[in-house]
This record gives sequence, structure tokens and C-alpha cells, in this order.
Amino acid sequence: MSAFTRWFFAMREKREDGATPRVMLASRLISLYRIDREWTENYLLPLFDWSRSHNRAKESWIGFLRFARLYRTLFAAPAFKSQFLKTVQHYNELGKYGGQYAIILTRTALELSETYTILELQKTINALPTEGVEEVAQALVMALESAGQQENYWTNRIMPFWKNCGLNRAII
Repeated sequence: MSAFTRWFFAMREKREDGATPRVMLASRLISLYRIDREWTENYLLPLFDWSRSHNRAKESWIGFLRFARLYRTLFAAPAFKSQFLKTVQHYNELGKYGGQYAIILTRTALELSETYTILELQKTINALPTEGVEEVAQALVMALESAGQQENYWTNRIMPFWKNCGLNRAII
């Protein structure tokens, strides 16, 4: 057992529920995944699994969403990808981080279209509550405004997203 793994388990035991260390580690998921993919897949990604422990998953997702950003390799990992898509079913439980989930989901659809199928993204986006769809719309506006070549971004990213993800139906 590595020193980091011993530290990880010791941290979990400092609080009865282990919430603080779990949230802290989840907020650094991408960094930990880049440093030690095997350790992260064995010890950290299972904490994001809603079927293993609802409370652990909720805390882990909140921790991750606090500083969420895209990292292609992580978002393509089957253990992460499946739980990321299932998190839409727990949108309201994420509180203020539900909006962050909708934003990162939108960025995933715009930037990682080769990693997620149209059907996966369509089902997930259509499962968002109204507040989540509003966050998606805002995320699209922000993405377009920050694009260097807006016309090109509109044509190649926003329009395919709009068409493929069924956002028209979700807004109406």
C-alpha cells in the first residue's frame, strides 16, 4: 500500500462520514488522475458511483463540480463517463452545483463529441430540469462569446449541438 493510499484512508477516518477529505480529493480529481491514473481509478472514481453509496457520490460530485473542467482522458474513462451521465438524475440534490453540472455537460457536448454519443448527450440533456436547461442556454452563450471565430464556432459547434441534443424540444 502506497504512502498516499495510507494517507487517504487515514483522512477518511478523521471524520465519521469522511466528508471533508472526500470533497477535497474529489475537487482535485483531474490532477490526481493525471498523476496516478491507476490509483484514482481504484480508490477515487468508485466514490462517484451513485449505486455504491448515494451520500459518498453526492459529496464527491459536489467536490468535483466546485472546480470542474474538461479533461478528455478522464471524461472518456468508462467509470467516470457512466457516472457523469447518471448524475443528471441527481441534479436537484447537487444544490447550487447542479448548475455547474449543466455547464460542464454542455462543454462536454461541445468539446468532446467524439467521446460521447449523440444519443447519450441527448438523453442526458433532455433529462435536465428547467433550471438545468436554462444553465445550458447560458453556457452556450458564454461559449459563443468566448470563441475566437464566432461564426465558425456557431456553425461547427453550437448548431450541431442544438440539432443533435434536442434543445429545441427541451426549451419549448
